[in-house]
Formats: sequence, structure tokens, C-alpha cells
Amino acid sequence: MKRGFAIFLGLTILLMAQVMLLPRWMPQGFVPDLLMLTVILVGFWKPKGQSFWLGLFFGLSQGWMHGAGWWAFALSRAFAGIFAGWMRTQWLWASPIAAGFCAAITTIATETLLALLLALSERSLTPFALLFTIGSFEAIFNAVAGFAISWLLRPEGGAGVEVKGKVLLALIFLTVSVACPQEKWLLRFSVREGTALNWHIRMVTKKVVNKRSDTEITELWVREQIEQIRPNGNLVWSSQTLRCVINGEVVPVDKTEKTISELTPLGYPTRPFTLPPPSLHQLDDWLLDLFGGVSLVFPATEVKVGDKWHYRLSVGLKPPNEPRHLTINYQLDGLEKVGDRECVKISVKLDSPVRLAWGWKDASIIVTGGAKLEGTFWFDPSLGSVCQRRMKLSIDYTVESERWDGFQFVQTTKYVNQVMEVEAQLSSH
Repeated sequence: MKRGFAIFLGLTILLMAQVMLLPRWMPQGFVPDLLMLTVILVGFWKPKGQSFWLGLFFGLSQGWMHGAGWWAFALSRAFAGIFAGWMRTQWLWASPIAAGFCAAITTIATETLLALLLALSERSLTPFALLFTIGSFEAIFNAVAGFAISWLLRPEGGAGVEVKGKVLLALIFLTVSVACPQEKWLLRFSVREGTALNWHIRMVTKKVVNKRSDTEITELWVREQIEQIRPNGNLVWSSQTLRCVINGEVVPVDKTEKTISELTPLGYPTRPFTLPPPSLHQLDDWLLDLFGGVSLVFPATEVKVGDKWHYRLSVGLKPPNEPRHLTINYQLDGLEKVGDRECVKISVKLDSPVRLAWGWKDASIIVTGGAKLEGTFWFDPSLGSVCQRRMKLSIDYTVESERWDGFQFVQTTKYVNQVMEVEAQLSSH
């Protein structure tokens, strides 16, 4: 009775730790599957069918908690126990090295079966893409862990605790000792109506054209205010530049001019994103407007540390021009203090090609290159707004032109590299 209760308690703790604790501790996509490792080791050291039921239980529970594909998880995990037992009785000997080898091969076979079942269910090849990215990590981890656990806890002459119980205890101790409680956030913009946000923004732009370089430092003092909260929760947001300094010189600004925008609580603009067609004479400004205007958006569901989401933005360019779409990737990195504010730290990344072409009767111009953006937002849930952001935007492109001068085609090439670093700090509200 005590033994059965101990095994049940151990299985429950291991299951909860795998699903709720390890995703917080490990980077997303590199979470070891200790449940599958347990099934494999029990199947290897006890190849008499117990691992089938253990795998079925773990698979059903894991699939149910993931919310999809419960039958695929159940079949694949039950298969893992049977396959490990079959390898042990037919091909391998009882040793830690053989256990590690069996863990690696069984992991690959099990995850391939799971990907196949999910692909048939979802009618998509996405599960195979996940298999190629995380399958090798799981196989290596399970091989090393399987060898180490078997070497430390292998049975000797029948004495001591049974292998199944010792494997469970070892994995439970490993998981609970390094994991920490999971926390989720439902992130929304929720600033109160009438709230004013005063920003200090510093932008450093370094531009290299062929071999000539130029640096511009711009400082802005901007006031944002929530003018209205609509019944559906949308925020009507005004922005006003109070002061502008470029390279130490004050530039006059119209303090009466305000920019009005409307955002959903998730951060999405209510109006479609639009840009005028690119112009060669204002190409740098066009590219900065395109890539430098990246803002923070949230997913509709709760997120935890390590979770990722993305925002796909239509640019409106037609082939062969690029980009036609921008995919902005976000990741929740954790909690971090900004002054006295407890903020959620969210990183953002964007990587996009650039290709623009113009053609006339006697001339043509082609722009090729790319843009890369990396940055961080610090979001204050108590305020309902970002309180700090940092961005680094790098744009590299080459302008190749060809024109007929009346006698021959003349070709010219210009290389441009532009790096803009932005740091914005909320000074008061």
C-alpha cells in the first residue's frame, strides 16, 4: 500500500513539474521531456509491459494539459515503453551505456511517431519542423541522462529499491530542485483616461555612404496622453513633441500639433498600416519609417517566461519589391525592475530583406539589402503601459544604377549602412 501510494505521488509530482515548472526554467524549445525519459528507462530495466501503462498514463495527461493531440501523445509514449523494452530484450545488454543508447534511439523513434500522428491530425508539416529543431536536443539529453541515472542507480544483485522507484525519485529530485513556480500574465494596455506620459527619447544615428560617415544625435521630449477610453476598451492616444535638440542645437517645434492614434488593448492600431510608395530621394526616411516604427503588441492569451508570439504586418509592396510583409517576433524574458517599477521585460526582433526596383526607358535602379532590428520593451502592468524601451536598427543596402548617356550604359554603385539606436525613458506620469 505504501509503495503504491509513493509511486502514485511520485508520478503526479513528476507530471506537474514537467508541464508547469520546467517550461519556466528552460529556454523555450529546449525543455527536456522527463516523462518520456522515465518511460524509456522503466521499459529498459523492466521490459515486462509495465512501461506501456506508464507511457499511456503520461501521454494522456501530457496531451490533456497541452490541450491538443492527447491521443497522439498517449500512443507515442506507450510506444516508447514497448520499443525500449524490445530493444533491451532483443539487441542490448543491461548496462548504463546500453541504457543511454536505448534512450537516444527510442527518443528519436518516439518523437518521429508523434510528429507523424500530429501532422496527420492537423494536416500540416509544422510538427516535422518542430521535430527537426528539438528532436536532436531531446535525444542527446535523454542519452546523457539515461546513462547517468542508470550508472548511479542500476540494480546490483537484486538488492535495494527497485529501478522504477529509484528512477522516479531521481527525476523528481532533479526537476523540483532546479525548477521554480510558474507565473503567467495577461498583458493589456490599460492606462487610465486622462493620464499623461512624459518621455525623454534619445536617438543616435550613424550613417556610412561608401566611405563617408556621419553621426546625428537627436533628443526629444514627448508628452503622450490618453484622451479617451472607448466602450470596447480601445485607447485614443495623443502624442505631442515639446522639445527637440539635434546635435546640441534646439530645433523649433510646433507645440500645438498633436498626433492622434487609436489602439486596441492588445496594442494593435485600429487603422491599417500605410506608407507612401518608396522614393529614391527619400529612401532613408522611408526605410526608417518602415522598420523604426515597430511597437509592442500582446497575444490574446496569458503568457509566461519564454513564451513567444509574432505580429505580421502587410507593407503593400508588389513583386519583385520586398518586403511585402514584416514578421515581428516577441518573447517574454521575465521580470525586471525599472526604478521602483516591477516590469515585464519583452524582447523584440525583426529581420527582413530589402529589394526595390525602378525602371525607365533609358535607366534603371535596383536597391538590395536588408534590415535587422533588436530591442526590448519594459511593460509596467500596474500602469498599463510601456515605461522604457531600447531599440537598435541596422539597415544595409546597395544602390546599383544603370543609365544610357547617349553613347553607352554607365553603371554606378553606392553602399549605405545606417545604424540607429533609440533609448526612451518614461520620466513621469
